Amino acid sequence: MNRILLVEDDEALCTGIALALGTPEVRLTACRTLAAARAALAGQSFELLILDVNLPDGSALDLVRGLRPRDPVPVLLLTANDLEVDIVNRLEAGADDYVTKPFSLAVLRARVAARTLQDTLWFFTYRFSLLPLAVTLPCFAVLGALLPPAFYRAAARRSLVERLCQAE
Repeated sequence: MNRILLVEDDEALCTGIALALGTPEVRLTACRTLAAARAALAGQSFELLILDVNLPDGSALDLVRGLRPRDPVPVLLLTANDLEVDIVNRLEAGADDYVTKPFSLAVLRARVAARTLQDTLWFFTYRFSLLPLAVTLPCFAVLGALLPPAFYRAAARRSLVERLCQAE
């Protein structure tokens, strides 16, 4: 399951994005302020952050700068600022992607799908040992069709890293 944190102060846009991204595979947490976003981040981990840059209680760039470099979670920024210098500054602050408003919800869905697929490591288990095997999504689909489910599963790269760090 992909856990996504959406931080957007515009209620109608927040609802539209939540509906557009709503699938059984996505658990979306919506916040309207930086304070609420910080509280959500303190309580759980996410596979993707979608942040409006200009919020009532500050800039989402401050949140991104505070996360980097200790947290590699992908960050997609939403903003009305489309000047080249703004885009460069936001990417240099640690954002992974940038969408200017107004935007198509189909484009946002595609960017979210690309980000969440990039952060997924497909691996196979064999008996009781774990052999990580990174494969493309089409290869995973073929192998999944050929092998019984007991032989494979998928996990987010971040989940694997967290488990390995806890084991140390």
